[in-house]
Amino acid sequence: MQPANQGVDVMEYLGKILLVEDEESVRYSLELALSTSGYNVITASDGIKGLSWIMVSSRFTDTFDLMIMDVMMPMMNGVLLLNKLKQFKMTIPTLVITGCSDAETLAKLRESGVEYILKKPFEPNEFLAKVEELMSKNPKKTRANGELSSAKSAPGKS
Repeated sequence: MQPANQGVDVMEYLGKILLVEDEESVRYSLELALSTSGYNVITASDGIKGLSWIMVSSRFTDTFDLMIMDVMMPMMNGVLLLNKLKQFKMTIPTLVITGCSDAETLAKLRESGVEYILKKPFEPNEFLAKVEELMSKNPKKTRANGELSSAKSAPGKS
């Protein structure tokens, strides 16, 4: 008798990451770096789309292990996105990537519980090291049936 999954490749991811970035070239580069490093990456081009992904994900047990987001975005900026999450009593470990140097905005981000703020431009190795560090602080959550939540779906795009 053969195993049921013989001949089927099942990729196990290191974690599920929501990447919210409005600059297409930056979003693509970061998605590529993350996915080739073994992460399941869902992308959103603005805060509204990011919030939509979070709301859909929260209806299932397949939540995000980390959110990486820009601050200055159209439709809904990063500070407003974090405020909406608080309003819905939701928390996601967050890495902010930004070129913003406004002290008031950075203070609001820190008050919102952001784990780390990485200033643009940054080196890819610095970015991936910070992602790995933050992911190691947030062990994978397991679903009720014992499957890893991050191993369920393939990388996607918005």
